[in-house]
Amino acid sequence: METQRELSERDLQDPALRVKGAVRRLVKLHGGIDAAAAECGMSRSSIGLYVNPNVPDQARVDVVFCLERAINDPVVTRELAAMHGFMLEPMEPAELPADDYASDPLPDCIDSTYDVAELGHLLKAAADRGQITAEEADRFKDKARKALDRFVRLHDKLHRIGALIRKARRPLSLRRRQHGGV
Repeated sequence: METQRELSERDLQDPALRVKGAVRRLVKLHGGIDAAAAECGMSRSSIGLYVNPNVPDQARVDVVFCLERAINDPVVTRELAAMHGFMLEPMEPAELPADDYASDPLPDCIDSTYDVAELGHLLKAAADRGQITAEEADRFKDKARKALDRFVRLHDKLHRIGALIRKARRPLSLRRRQHGGV
């Protein structure tokens, strides 16, 4: 994600810029402007305006909801709550839909390790050949960025799951719950 400028401590005193900073973090966690625009069905330029601290446009609530739901982390909502002196807490594990947490972290983890393994094989092949082209370097950089973004999302998801488990004081089942029936 391109950055016009980083927010300073002084900027963070301005509520509008605090929200912009939270939206910027949300978009970054989602994988950048292009990924966020695709997720919400919006133009890249609209998302770009939402994260640009030099533009007064704020993100629409439906866009924030869409992105927070996609990464399963209420980044902007948490910031708004903190600005009002509140703290968000996750629902009790028993109240969480099974599909939201139970089966989600393992595929992300597996995909993340596959990404890193594939990148390692490609880099080793280049090292064995003794050279790397500019196109390969760009491709490797893109693969590394995707793997890093996936690991960041995995880290955040596992952090939330750990908090839920500690709060419930019992393990969280990774098996899908049966709906209906006995």
